[in-house]
Amino acid sequence: IIVLAGPNPPSFLFDAIPPGTLNRRIAGILLWGHVMVSYAINSQAICASLERLVSPRISWLDSQTPPIRWLLLTGFLAVLAYTVANAIPFFDDLVALIGAMTSVPLTLLLPALFWRKQGHYPLWTPTWDSLPSWSLLVYATLFMVTASVGSLWSIRQDWAFHGAPFSCR
Repeated sequence: IIVLAGPNPPSFLFDAIPPGTLNRRIAGILLWGHVMVSYAINSQAICASLERLVSPRISWLDSQTPPIRWLLLTGFLAVLAYTVANAIPFFDDLVALIGAMTSVPLTLLLPALFWRKQGHYPLWTPTWDSLPSWSLLVYATLFMVTASVGSLWSIRQDWAFHGAPFSCR
């Protein structure tokens, strides 16, 4: 697709294939298969982690047989994914929101925490030596909140222009 799109490819590469052609149908089927396999693989990993995390803490869930427990977890995840996908129908807004909420902790906070933990430094002590850590925490929190508010504002503007989630406008 990238080679055939030329020097100015469309933002959605699938649009580079002429509509109504056999190639577009084949590409659509392959894309659908890719999405299904990716979702199935990610769903298995997320549900396995959720089961280890949640099952021992919730007695009624832990008392269920493993197939029922797995059905409940995968069903919950599927409903949650459907709800999020339809509540934020604009992919760029969803990616921006996920990036705003995860990129700062993953790139700024966790490496600093791991470095302190590996060096056997106390994580948070009210001393002058830990002032850079506190500064990083404040900066990261402000950056994450600002980015999240900006992403939510963009979602709100798209909802106002295109219609609210689950609306047929």
